[in-house]
Amino acid sequence: MRLLDFIPIKLTLLLILGILIGVKFHIEVPETLIFCGVSLALLGILFSKSTHRINAFFGWVAAILTISIGILTVVINHPRSDAHHYVHHRPEKEALWHLKIIDVLKPSAYSHRYFAEINYRNHFLSSGKVLLTHKIEAEHEAFFVDDELLFFGSLRSIKAPKNPHQFDNQRYMSGLGVYHEVTLKDTLFQLIDAPEITIYGLAARIRKSITQNLQKAGFEGQELAVIQALLLGKRDHIHKTTYDDYKDAGAVHILALSGLHIGILLLLLQFLLLPLEFLLKAKPSN
Repeated sequence: MRLLDFIPIKLTLLLILGILIGVKFHIEVPETLIFCGVSLALLGILFSKSTHRINAFFGWVAAILTISIGILTVVINHPRSDAHHYVHHRPEKEALWHLKIIDVLKPSAYSHRYFAEINYRNHFLSSGKVLLTHKIEAEHEAFFVDDELLFFGSLRSIKAPKNPHQFDNQRYMSGLGVYHEVTLKDTLFQLIDAPEITIYGLAARIRKSITQNLQKAGFEGQELAVIQALLLGKRDHIHKTTYDDYKDAGAVHILALSGLHIGILLLLLQFLLLPLEFLLKAKPSN
């Protein structure tokens, strides 16, 4: 295949191979770092040579280094490499957890769902993400991005599918770095006043403000859901029937690529092409 003649394609495939190896096999960080360091040093030595035989060997060393980088990418992001990760401290045992909401997920029929970051466990520094659920019929309002709360209890592992060929939510969540979940009860948690505001929280508040203005303008139901998908990339409230209608019409890509994404892409291109305005031939004529 002529496509494989391009070096970036080869390196990309080797990087993917390294990532797959890192996911499949248990490899420690020190061994991976040593392997990457030796490969990089050998690559530097070979780079200073110019014979054809050494250049051929140079390609093999570069391939090994690329695979090692892929493995390292997986290893350093695995919980076992973080001494503060909560999985090292018996998450099934009851403790006082300090959680911070980092993402609001699509609610189910009975509960709100969130991704929460663990900041502390029993007042000791901790890290890791958990799936947080809160019943809709509970008295407390839905949480928002950047909300912080104290929760006393234990975490439970996300359940594996019970039937063959069923969607494996446990595997899907583990790919996102989420291994445990918790369901809140009103008597076991307390919101923290004046939580720390992050850029993600500010973005979520701006998006909420836009949605409220759309509602004030008279948009509601699936009409509002489609506008949110087109403008904000938020597709949580689109009904399956509406989504199927777009799919049958061959226009589902409109919902997948929002106007916000296109706007960001255009701004990026405008920034990258800005130097052209300073070239004599690229200046617009008056």
